[in-house]
Amino acid sequence: MRKPSPFSSGAFRFALLVALVFAAGTFGLLYAVERAVSGYATEVTSDSVSAEVAVIQDEDRAAGRAQAIQSVVRRENAVREHQLRYLLVDHDGRYLAGSLPAWAAHLGWRTMTLPNREPDDEDSARSITLMSLGRRLPDGSTVVVASDTSDLAQLRQSLWGFAGSFGGAITLLALIGGYIIGSLFLRRLGRVNASISEIMQGRFTERLPPIGVSREFDQLSDNLNRMLDRIETLMEGMRHMSTNIAHDLRTPLTRLGQRLEEMKEGQPDSVTSDQIDGALELI
Repeated sequence: MRKPSPFSSGAFRFALLVALVFAAGTFGLLYAVERAVSGYATEVTSDSVSAEVAVIQDEDRAAGRAQAIQSVVRRENAVREHQLRYLLVDHDGRYLAGSLPAWAAHLGWRTMTLPNREPDDEDSARSITLMSLGRRLPDGSTVVVASDTSDLAQLRQSLWGFAGSFGGAITLLALIGGYIIGSLFLRRLGRVNASISEIMQGRFTERLPPIGVSREFDQLSDNLNRMLDRIETLMEGMRHMSTNIAHDLRTPLTRLGQRLEEMKEGQPDSVTSDQIDGALELI
């Protein structure tokens, strides 16, 4: 008989099912978190960009173009790691201030990709993605403010990497646990099967050992042992009954044999003698 593998056991399949459910739940949860975090980060970024555009519009309207240009330069240099970038062009599209190229002047929201200004940095990509907003000034000039979205992209990548690692770890741990539990379960069932083989070979005094996996399995083993006790009791009763019947019939059969012997001696007829011999053989 081929020895069963722990990988084919019910415990292992159940552990695999649980692992798949947990992995699916993990991916679903982190997807919802990623969408919520991304939406919040995008909203915060858009609010920040809109506020910067409004400030420059107010300064241009209240203090003039020269003050607006100085404000763009000042804000460009003050922002940490150039997280925000600016552009100010006149009504003819000529560059006035900012670090964005003149072709980036547009109205409304837009996503653009620019070469990275720090390509030698090991942690920097060759290009960056910006979310920008352009607004028209009263004299026809255009102001554009853009925000670097690389942190958001990195956050999304980290979340999905965490989801993959966490889901894979859960699946691996569940498979290892399923293998261990399956091996233990098969070893204990092996002892039970060995006892059943002994019983099938006629050793009715053999009893099933406790499985020990849970109380339900131990109760099953106890019930089977009580059933075997009952069967052994019934068989013992049948053996006693057979012995008693044989003992009770021994005396009448002996007397019948003696009578047949007497009949054989008193009957010279060969046919009758043959019938008596046949009857004696059956006793």
